[in-house]
Amino acid sequence: MAIHKRLRGAVISVHHGVSRMMAVTLRGVLPMHIACAYAPTAPSPTAVKTRVYETLRAFIRKLGFGVLLLGGDFNARLWTRLPGEDSHLGPWVWGTPAQHATMSVDTLESRDMFMEFCGHLDLCVLPTHFQKSPAHTVTY
Repeated sequence: MAIHKRLRGAVISVHHGVSRMMAVTLRGVLPMHIACAYAPTAPSPTAVKTRVYETLRAFIRKLGFGVLLLGGDFNARLWTRLPGEDSHLGPWVWGTPAQHATMSVDTLESRDMFMEFCGHLDLCVLPTHFQKSPAHTVTY
């Protein structure tokens, strides 16, 4: 993680997690935690994916009070918004219900784990709240 040198004085702390997790806390009206993390790919064993999300939840809890901005690659295909996901996903997901129906079991599991994680921490997936051209919606 890198920040502009003019922000160095605003850094309260840098937090190193395990399994490719890191955060920096900046001074402000409220502390701002900017974190990044990476989830395993869909074919990874369920136990590995579960352990990463449990570790990430604990890592975020340790950051304490403040505003959280979380980025990274969660390897979750958000091809449709399912019932009950309106508070976490905006209207601009990256596919169709037909594509969602063709996902592998592993891909569905990764998606479900990511959405459960978002629900647990009351996070919204920002890119789904802004309309973009198809060329700017997903990275692979």
